[in-house]
Amino acid sequence: MDMLTLNDDILHNIAEMLSAAECIPLSSVSRDLHSIARPYVFASITVRTVEQLFNMHDHLIRNIDNRLIWPRGLTVLVYGAAGMAGAAWERPVVDVLAGILEHARELKVLEIYNCEEAICCNALVGEYLTALPNLSDISLFCVGTKTLDVLHRMVSRPKRAVLSGSLKHNRFSTHIARAPVLDNVKELRLYQFDGVPSPQLLSSLSGAHPQVETLHLGVCAVYPCLILFPNIRRLTIHICQFDLPAPGHHIEQRHLGYLAVEPTNLHLISALGIRSDYLRLYTEWQDFDPSEDHELVSAAAVLELGLSLSASYTESSMALAQMISRKLSRVRYLVLTIEESYSAMASWMKDIPSSLSPSQLICITVHVTHPNDRGPSRETWLELLQRLEDAHISAIPSLRFYSQVLGWRHTDNPSETTWRRIEGDGGRRAVRPILSWQGERIHRYLQSPEFCRTLRFDEEAALQYTGRSIRRES
Repeated sequence: MDMLTLNDDILHNIAEMLSAAECIPLSSVSRDLHSIARPYVFASITVRTVEQLFNMHDHLIRNIDNRLIWPRGLTVLVYGAAGMAGAAWERPVVDVLAGILEHARELKVLEIYNCEEAICCNALVGEYLTALPNLSDISLFCVGTKTLDVLHRMVSRPKRAVLSGSLKHNRFSTHIARAPVLDNVKELRLYQFDGVPSPQLLSSLSGAHPQVETLHLGVCAVYPCLILFPNIRRLTIHICQFDLPAPGHHIEQRHLGYLAVEPTNLHLISALGIRSDYLRLYTEWQDFDPSEDHELVSAAAVLELGLSLSASYTESSMALAQMISRKLSRVRYLVLTIEESYSAMASWMKDIPSSLSPSQLICITVHVTHPNDRGPSRETWLELLQRLEDAHISAIPSLRFYSQVLGWRHTDNPSETTWRRIEGDGGRRAVRPILSWQGERIHRYLQSPEFCRTLRFDEEAALQYTGRSIRRES
């Protein structure tokens, strides 16, 4: 009850940080806490079946004046009447969806799959979408011509947008890039927009959205997006199309804060004039070509790799280790991600740490996801992780910090994170635990523009650094 002495702004901030399940008992404490916590009980609703959609509609309409129960976030995963991908929307189902959107004025987050088919089935779905006033995050999948029209007329100006297309021509450039709905978007995810516009059209749209800072591309044409969004700082590219500009065309050099890309596309990224402080390579499912000399690797201050086991795994990993260890390499922070691959980690431990000995690595973080229901036991994983830590620390003289994050699949247990400081030189090195908040600040500092620009590590400055953390991409 001491919470009631706090002002309403603080109470709202507390409720916003809690899960829906945690808000339910809080809303039962008193009338005042009920009015504050109850909206967050229904903050986010995911509808997966037709039956759930009908039940949600009926409950909301029966209580249409009780705005506390109307969702702030809605995900409609129903593809159609059969609840399966490719199933056609039927009119009664789409009418229910339209009925919800008509009154859901509080919606801030909205995600709809197969939206083009829903709008074609009932135009009111599009009309109510355009009128929603408070959307800050919107995801529309299977965008077609009617959805493009909706995007042009939408009242909301979200900060984040996810758009998946079903168009195989240049409608992306001529329509999406000009849609006012993107005017305030800072994080944009585009999928299945692979049309390449003419040079004249692309030139006319140059810099259409300078406010976009984070861009995720999947099965898209990369070069047009770089022209449309000139100020991006974070770029993720997955299975994309690379159409390089014509010879003699000026290519603007870009220095990013984060870049995630398949190893086979590194030379194309270099040809587009891109460099990045943080480089993530999708080595989990695609090998690095050891025969190619990639400046992008040694130019990054932070390098993230996924470990997997394949025929060429050792050869490609050795090539990467040699690039990290070059005299002019800028890599100071190595992040390893290991998804259920005990054998890959064992192989890395056997072959790689000694190759990293000449490197100037300051920190290594190892992210491990353990399946929990098969394979080696938790104790076996922990024992191998300890040996991996010992191998890195003993092999790399420059190493000063080591972090380990162990997560579990198919369980609600939180990830276990440990941070250690490495002191001393040669055979007299000591490893001491440090507090998690200290490790988190060091993690942020090593990715900061301040450090990446100079590569001079200042522990006092690192422990005072509170800049925004850089998320790992999925």
